[in-house]
Amino acid sequence: MMLARSCPIIFLLAVLGTATVNAFSGGSYSSHLLSNPVTSAVGRFPVQQQARCPNRALSLRMMSSFEDDILQRMKAVAPPAREALKNQPMKEGQMFAGQQWNRFRDATLGRWQGIWQTYDIMGDMQDERFCGVEVDSNGHPGEGEVLVLSNVVQVGSVKSDCPTCFDSTDFKRLPVATFNWPSIARHLVVGDGYMNGPSVLRNGAMSSEICLRHGDGRLRVTVQHAPVWEKDSEQIGPPDALKVFRVIVAREALRESPPTREAEAANPPGEGNACFWRPVSPFKWHAVWRGTSRTFGKTQGEQGWAIPELEEQDAWHGRPRGDQPNVWTLRLPGGVLVQAPTLVRPGETEQLRVAWLPEDSVLLRADARMVALKEADPEPEDEGVVRLLPPECIFFSVDNFQRAGDLPEVPVLVDEEEFLKMGEPKK
Repeated sequence: MMLARSCPIIFLLAVLGTATVNAFSGGSYSSHLLSNPVTSAVGRFPVQQQARCPNRALSLRMMSSFEDDILQRMKAVAPPAREALKNQPMKEGQMFAGQQWNRFRDATLGRWQGIWQTYDIMGDMQDERFCGVEVDSNGHPGEGEVLVLSNVVQVGSVKSDCPTCFDSTDFKRLPVATFNWPSIARHLVVGDGYMNGPSVLRNGAMSSEICLRHGDGRLRVTVQHAPVWEKDSEQIGPPDALKVFRVIVAREALRESPPTREAEAANPPGEGNACFWRPVSPFKWHAVWRGTSRTFGKTQGEQGWAIPELEEQDAWHGRPRGDQPNVWTLRLPGGVLVQAPTLVRPGETEQLRVAWLPEDSVLLRADARMVALKEADPEPEDEGVVRLLPPECIFFSVDNFQRAGDLPEVPVLVDEEEFLKMGEPKK
């Protein structure tokens, strides 16, 4: 369902052009809701306008045991398919914060040249532009270090039409954030990726970002959900849910120029680095994968797992439409799969997944479990209002798998070589 025209959405990227990709969402979860971003963040709402979810009480009771259930399942899926590598209980204070700071610094420091693409709820590309992300340090590692994050946005370009002239491009630097040791705000670094958020924007939307890095390249996916109310309601008070309305996919690399199709064709990335625009057939997703998985939960902390062979039920990257109706899916060139919740319902645990094939033999996956619109405990002075807690990530995992062979006895109508030749022009 499209956003209401009367509700402004403020965002840096403007609508420039359109393109069509493969997107799918469960219509049964969104047909009775209209998007309507509010003008304030999480706060106080009149209690008489509150919409009650019949499954909210059950979901709140289950949330505390959610993380334990996930970890127990990982231990008992198919022993010894999953073996604990190293347990690192979550530490409060500067020790854990210092570890996170060092990982965040190593994962983000430098100038990232990138291509940002913005998609709407229909899966149509609304904008594509060249942008850079610079993370600079004051040169004092450890205590006292400061990291400054800035976006470098292309605001104009002039192409020459004569052999003696040259092209020119204008850029604008936009300061985004400053991090002082050891705080990295709402970032959580696990394995080869990190989670930023979920957080509430000024317009009331919720933003969640997942980043996966491979070699000199990285993939950043930002999913935004806007508050929605049921049809024919007064749209007053806390929203009935949050509905996906914008997805930004950024392909970035530590290179001299953005990783465009032309740049990669002229200078192909070497082994161990990401190749963003190579053709990836559906056969590449279905294989025998093995490697490691890193998980982080609020009570269990960070843990590592060795996976000799990925079980079929855990191979969600091979099911592009997800495992439930409440899934919005986006598949993009270069082996990119995004699975986001169509609706984020009050107090319920929702799932955001990103899978990426940076090379034919490498599979990176991230899985985040989030909770939003959860009611806070009432206080005496809150009579007549409802207080909502900020959204939070309660579980995050990052997988790094290597291809170990083909799946046995998988029937196919056409082999991979013939499939790739189908798109070639006839001579």
